[in-house]
Amino acid sequence: MISVIIPVYNDELNLKACLKSIFACTYTGNFEVVVYDDCSTDNSIIVAESYGCIIVRSEVNKGPGVGRNMAVKYTNGDILAFTDSDCVVPENWLSLIDEIFKDKSVDAAAGKYSVSLNPQFISKYRMYESSFHIFREKSFVNHSSSNNLMCRKETFFKSGGFGDRRIAEDLVFGHNLFQIGVDILLVPELTVSHFCKTKVRDYLKQQFSWLQNIMDVHLKYPATLDFKWPTKRGPLIFQLFTQISILFFIVLTFFKPVISILLILLSLVALFFMNLSFLKYVYSGEKHSISAVLKTYLITFARNYLWIAGAFKGLGNIKNVYTFSKIFLKSKFRKKL
Repeated sequence: MISVIIPVYNDELNLKACLKSIFACTYTGNFEVVVYDDCSTDNSIIVAESYGCIIVRSEVNKGPGVGRNMAVKYTNGDILAFTDSDCVVPENWLSLIDEIFKDKSVDAAAGKYSVSLNPQFISKYRMYESSFHIFREKSFVNHSSSNNLMCRKETFFKSGGFGDRRIAEDLVFGHNLFQIGVDILLVPELTVSHFCKTKVRDYLKQQFSWLQNIMDVHLKYPATLDFKWPTKRGPLIFQLFTQISILFFIVLTFFKPVISILLILLSLVALFFMNLSFLKYVYSGEKHSISAVLKTYLITFARNYLWIAGAFKGLGNIKNVYTFSKIFLKSKFRKKL
């Protein structure tokens, strides 16, 4: 049996769409849906009850990681499938999961999210980013988003499950799987659609918090730096270093204005070419819209700076910066750059 686990907090409208899609799946085998309600004050529980879900309630808001761990204890299936209340699954989702786990060598698997259910450009940007950068062929990774993640129940309990953090708890789960020798099979055709952020400000705030928490996880679990990620990180590191250099050049304008401005312009051109393939991808998807390309460049530029700020915020102090620098220099990831 497949047990679908969904944490929810004040998200009744999206939860209804999520559950509707799950129960519309063409899968003919046995499955159940367990909804963890994280102390919602709206009608999320009523929505879950209307679909006959198993409901696990919390009297205190604890976050999705703790919620998933609690919900698993109430499952009856041997395969656990995690998604989020703001996701919608395709009709073959459960069938694909069943097919994947017929292979006894697979202990954990994941897909990606490829379609935005909101029309705003920032929502579509997130989808373009995901569909472009995540590997498009089957591969084994050590981390994947928890909104489209599956594993065997025995593997989950053996690993210890998700961390108790509110953000980056899925990275901790990846670390826990890694510690018991389990890789995650990335299956690109296993997709979900997502109600993404609709405001640029909210998206950038989310990205800042994400990097802040990612850095904290790297400090606590150094092995995560060498993880096999579902995306190529090398090119992104060069982008971040280039944008850090721009900050240095801006300061330099007070002493060498002509040279500094030239270096800033060259850096901006370099960033454009670093993102050229992605920009072409968006250009094609947005029906040859120059405006979409410009928005993509500016959002990526701003997001990278929020990542940089979030990373330093996550490190917190000079001692942690020094500690992380040592971890980074010793890592296999650094040697691959």
